[in-house]
Amino acid sequence: MEPAAFRERYATLTARQREILTLRCQGLTNKEMAWRLFVQERTITNHMTHILTRLGRRGRRGSAAVCAQLRSHCLVSLAGAGLPAPGTASHAP
Repeated sequence: MEPAAFRERYATLTARQREILTLRCQGLTNKEMAWRLFVQERTITNHMTHILTRLGRRGRRGSAAVCAQLRSHCLVSLAGAGLPAPGTASHAP
């Protein structure tokens, strides 16, 4: 996909979808993302399906391709999303 078209599609994502996509690109699993965001794992799965559909991709390979595009366009950082790590005191059940 051309960079301009990709940026247009990326711009249609909600803030929550961008947050989830950033976590995916940082290598978190659906389970880890659900834990950090206080949602069910199925919610993350649904979000990823919608995200990939909006970006014209499918499945795990599509997810990896999207992350590669985001990194190449500097739209996502791998430095962290400012969320507590699993097992830290700041994330009490």
